Amino acid sequence: MALKLNIIFFIAALLLLGIFLFALPPDPDAPRYENRSMAGPPVFDAGEVFSGKFTDDLEAFLLDRIAYRTGFLAFSSIMEDVYGVRIGGAIRADIDHGDLGSGMVADPNAVYREPPSPGTPGAADGSGGAGATDGSGGAGAADGSGGAGAADGSGGAGAADGSGANGAGAAGGFPGAAGGEGADEPQTPGAAGVYPNGHVNPKLPFGVDTNYHPDAVMYSDFYVDTTSVSRYVEVLNEYRQNLPESVRIYCLLVPTQVEFLHERYNTNGSRQILAVQRIYDMLDSGITPVDAYNWIAGHVADEYLYFRTDHHWTAVGAYYAYLAFAQAAGFAPVTIDNYIECAFPDYIGTFGRSTQNKTVLEHPDTLYYYQLDNGTVFTQGFFYIPEDMDDLDYKLFMNGDHPIIDYTSSNENGKTLVVIKESYANAFIPWVSPSYERVIVIDPRLFEGKVSEYLQNPAGVDLLFLTSAFTPSLPAFVENVAKVR
Repeated sequence: MALKLNIIFFIAALLLLGIFLFALPPDPDAPRYENRSMAGPPVFDAGEVFSGKFTDDLEAFLLDRIAYRTGFLAFSSIMEDVYGVRIGGAIRADIDHGDLGSGMVADPNAVYREPPSPGTPGAADGSGGAGATDGSGGAGAADGSGGAGAADGSGGAGAADGSGANGAGAAGGFPGAAGGEGADEPQTPGAAGVYPNGHVNPKLPFGVDTNYHPDAVMYSDFYVDTTSVSRYVEVLNEYRQNLPESVRIYCLLVPTQVEFLHERYNTNGSRQILAVQRIYDMLDSGITPVDAYNWIAGHVADEYLYFRTDHHWTAVGAYYAYLAFAQAAGFAPVTIDNYIECAFPDYIGTFGRSTQNKTVLEHPDTLYYYQLDNGTVFTQGFFYIPEDMDDLDYKLFMNGDHPIIDYTSSNENGKTLVVIKESYANAFIPWVSPSYERVIVIDPRLFEGKVSEYLQNPAGVDLLFLTSAFTPSLPAFVENVAKVR
């Protein structure tokens, strides 16, 4: 009798699995939640059958076809917490790094609106303007004291409590922070009211993680593919050898969140400082390494430089990398006191959406962006707000990944920057663009042309390779960089 019941249960399970795989449609929300293209049906190839690739591709296709996939992920997360699989602390996200970010490609059918220009009265998203709803950058103090100032005392001129010296004070980031100190000197983001673990006083916000929770920190392990890394260095050195000396070449590798969790959490993987230094040491002497690592390491303990629910850095993290690049390239940066802070709360990034972890969903990130307010104008915008706010994600920056974007500014200094990048650069480009007259942004995963076509200015062009520290270990990306030489 027991044998018959086992057979019945087994057949019922197979039938139920078949229904979820083939009878019901795939979960339409899965690509957006997981920030990647879902796997297509594999093409039969005898060689791939023997190598195991065909079965791996088939498994990925079948898993991506499961109906209600996101619901199952949420249920799985609840069960793991109930049964103690996750015992507090940071949550490791299992992801396919080779496919991660494919969901960042711009959607041609999406409808976006550009944010209001700085200074627009009553901007609904809190940007610029008088009486901004989140209190950032606006004129008009809550109680009429302190000159013009935001409702919570941040942004704009004069904080709500009357501090900020002569009315130029934004707490924690603009000249003249609360208390009237530093009225004429830019401050670093998060300088006011900093507490451990990046939890900054929400009454003085400047790139603040107001929802910080130690159990809502997510990360992905870092590892090094030595063959791919060696090839990456070889490709960059070939760029140096084949380009005129007038082209100044820079390499900027961005450490990811997990690098700074080793001290607090039991994380695995290689240390990125060693991997970054190894790559920099192997570069041709004609390529300038950019030390963004130490800039970030010096601020990450008490500032909001990485999202907890996403694999990217925040705009403030990208700002420190911009300062590092300006130092390496020998120009004066356009500092953060020239910007107005804007924010969208309740942001759940790729890690949070793909795992549906309950604690993470209850402690969302805040998606900050910064609008330049020094009179410089550009041929196109850097920030894109979706009409459907449920679609708000990291594509706020530059509307995601494009083969090529060509920005020209009113800053007529004759300087051109060409950036070869992946999505980590998207939050960096708005910072660096005011320092150049023209910035050309190329994503080698999508670009079909040749980078050399944009490097023919006899006066010289700056060429910047900017990726996360993990990306040189992705062979497909490396070969794309080689292909567009």
